[in-house]
Amino acid sequence: PVTTLSYLFNYAVLGDGREPAGYHAINLLLHTGNVLLLCAVAMRLGRQLWPAFFIAALWAVHPLSTEAVTNIIGRADLLAAGATLAAFLAYLRGTESSGAKRLTWLLVTALATTVGIFSKESAVAILGVAVLYDLTFRLPDTSLSRIVPGWTAIIVPLVFLWYARAVVLAGVPASLPAVDNPIVAADFWTGRLTALAIIPRYLWLIFWPQHLSADYSFNQIPVASGRIEDWLAWIVVLVVTASVLALFGRNRLAFFAATAAFICFVPASNLLVLSGTIMAERL
Repeated sequence: PVTTLSYLFNYAVLGDGREPAGYHAINLLLHTGNVLLLCAVAMRLGRQLWPAFFIAALWAVHPLSTEAVTNIIGRADLLAAGATLAAFLAYLRGTESSGAKRLTWLLVTALATTVGIFSKESAVAILGVAVLYDLTFRLPDTSLSRIVPGWTAIIVPLVFLWYARAVVLAGVPASLPAVDNPIVAADFWTGRLTALAIIPRYLWLIFWPQHLSADYSFNQIPVASGRIEDWLAWIVVLVVTASVLALFGRNRLAFFAATAAFICFVPASNLLVLSGTIMAERL
């Protein structure tokens, strides 16, 4: 509904109607805001200006963001990303505050979470990122009485989302077209192995975004069948996972960043819940 309201704002309030320029302008503003939020989060975590600046600058111009920014439908992803970053930044500020100031930051966390999950459900990842942060940096030195209120500020909007979906979608059969996501037609394990095999495609596009696509529908990405390409992809996932786990004892900030990135990717990965597409760069 938040995404839909944003389109209504363009259509009726700004008077853009069916002309696309205004919609693109709002998307670009959202992307700019997200870049600034990422810079603030990186600054808060790393406590260094220039690394934070270049992290945000890279995301600002990375070609992989093209689909989310230039496609009007990508607004849902922009809103969800911005809300996730804003909620996590507010959560971090809350961990460093006390009294009324802490309560204010927790309310901001809850509000940003609500905006995010009602823009796109993938924003539920904020809960995993917050818990990961506490497990990596705060526990066991910080008492649970200090941690639980922050988790609660995120969980309450998630329960609200679950209730709203249950009411609105009650009795409506879920239908995902196999032509958009062939994993839907595969058995459970084949589908999950396919989802795992797709992860290196995303990783490769991060490092070498030469060939981009607006549509990965049937049958650009075949279902996993034990081909040599599938085995290579699974090995890459295993090596990357082991490398990230090894970072925990050497560089906890790098461990947190890599694991948080994966948590944010999980809702759209087809690993736990099937989505409407087998792969999309905006995700």
